[in-house]
Amino acid sequence: MDTVVQWNIRGFRSNFEELKLLLNRSQSAVVALQECRLGEGQVPPRGYTLLLPQGGSSGGEAALLIRNGTRFSEIDLRTGLHAAAATISLEKTLTVCSLYLPPNSQVSKLSLAELFEQLPKPFLVPGDFNAQSPAWGDSRRDGRGRMLEEFTDENDFIILNSGEQTFVHSAYHSTSAIDLAVASPSIAAECSWAAHSDLCGSDHFPIFLTFTSNFSSNVNTTSFNFKKADWNRFGELCKLSLDDSVADIEQFTSKLLDAARSSIHFHKGTKNKTRVPWFTQECRQALRERKKAQRKYFKTPSFENFNWDAEGANKLHEVLPNLGEDLHRRGEGAGRKRETAMCRLRVGHTWLTQSYLLKNEEQPFCYACDSLYTVRHILIECLDFQDTRRKYFSVTYLYRLFREVNPSPIVDYLKDLGVYGNI
Repeated sequence: MDTVVQWNIRGFRSNFEELKLLLNRSQSAVVALQECRLGEGQVPPRGYTLLLPQGGSSGGEAALLIRNGTRFSEIDLRTGLHAAAATISLEKTLTVCSLYLPPNSQVSKLSLAELFEQLPKPFLVPGDFNAQSPAWGDSRRDGRGRMLEEFTDENDFIILNSGEQTFVHSAYHSTSAIDLAVASPSIAAECSWAAHSDLCGSDHFPIFLTFTSNFSSNVNTTSFNFKKADWNRFGELCKLSLDDSVADIEQFTSKLLDAARSSIHFHKGTKNKTRVPWFTQECRQALRERKKAQRKYFKTPSFENFNWDAEGANKLHEVLPNLGEDLHRRGEGAGRKRETAMCRLRVGHTWLTQSYLLKNEEQPFCYACDSLYTVRHILIECLDFQDTRRKYFSVTYLYRLFREVNPSPIVDYLKDLGVYGNI
């Protein structure tokens, strides 16, 4: 059975290793990704081809990964929405379109209709719709959810969701179902929908769309090994068999394949499994601990339980390993404003990097570095700030910055960047 995975990855680069691990375990034929934040020259995981939007959409917010050996034809979409689509040949042929609708963007039934009209049927549209409705398992209904209900009803499209929650909102300790899979009626009965049990480093669960045996891919069947072909014999056989007696395309294809089978060796095609050689026993243990912390959070949603008991993901442990150290030891006499700013930087929660939660906006992103805009990125990683940073300090680890560098150069660096007032 073939599987299509949909996932709001929340940064292709930042979750690249998690993606490779997911591919290694699922061996999916197609992966529909949203919120990729892809830059130019991005390399896909081994064994997969990366498709980006070719039409009016931009920013790399939606993408498709297609397993090598799977026949496909890319579709050039004419739309302002974030969408990437291809017609893909499994046992049957279907169109898969990855779609991302940002929460604050204006989306109408007309824009969706223009997109869906360009998709050859049967089609499957997995994506992050940012639409809430009890019709697919959410506890509330918003304007976009109401619009999407009307759109699917008017066009007889099927939403495959089973009612499971797909998104975890860490700021409000709530869950919702905003990742949907819309299908044309002819394939809806042959596809099952299930959410993964692990967030895999994102705040959206990966979703598995599994087709029945009728959609089974033939990637593993025998195929021609062209490196061991006898092309001279193949040419001779073609001259003998492909003459004026060939009446139609089916007969032509049959004779051509007979010539190929007689002159070209076969090899057993196998799925090009995505390698993860770094996945050691220590990684397995860390993964188990993360799942344990995740279950604890879902059982008792709270700020303390959201990754706070896992030291590997704990910002406090990262920037200040010795929790007994006096946080204000190097800030004595510096003034309340500077002490407050330094504490916010150590914890990793500043107005500059976290205000998007209060404003209900997308998380700030540094497109120059293809990375999320975090305290670590501003203080240590950003390439655009590198020359300015060297004037004040040269450490490359966040915990060393707060342990070894006096607050004054850090504050002066932020003032030089013009961001100190927004800490």
